[in-house]
Amino acid sequence: MSREVIWFYIISTIVFTGMAIIAWGTILQRRRLLVLTGLFLFSFDVVAIFFPCVMDYHYAVQKNYETAAGTAMFDSTGTRLPWETITIYDDKTGGKLKISAFTKKVTKGDYLEIKYLPHTKFGIVVERIDGKDYKKYSEDGPGH
Repeated sequence: MSREVIWFYIISTIVFTGMAIIAWGTILQRRRLLVLTGLFLFSFDVVAIFFPCVMDYHYAVQKNYETAAGTAMFDSTGTRLPWETITIYDDKTGGKLKISAFTKKVTKGDYLEIKYLPHTKFGIVVERIDGKDYKKYSEDGPGH
């Protein structure tokens, strides 16, 4: 996993925990409850964000990524972020797979091959075939 992604997770954890503590503090105005709420929210952030990053660290260092290939089930939202959250119908497992990946806008029906880290479900699109071209490719078969 790149340093930018790790720093993004660390900074977002700190910022969201701080915002939650301040918000609850202004609402509750009780110091003991504020501390307990802050500890709970920080614990939740650590479990939800930090542990998956730590568990994926050795996968990233060894470049041992999971791969998935399939058809995009929905259009992506097209945010300003450099990654999109994509839901694909995985050819290997036959089920839905939701992954955040570095790519441009994805259209429903696009065929995607994605390499991703197993715990954070964060990766990159290795191959992308437009939905119209993919239908033509799959009907003609490879090499035609």
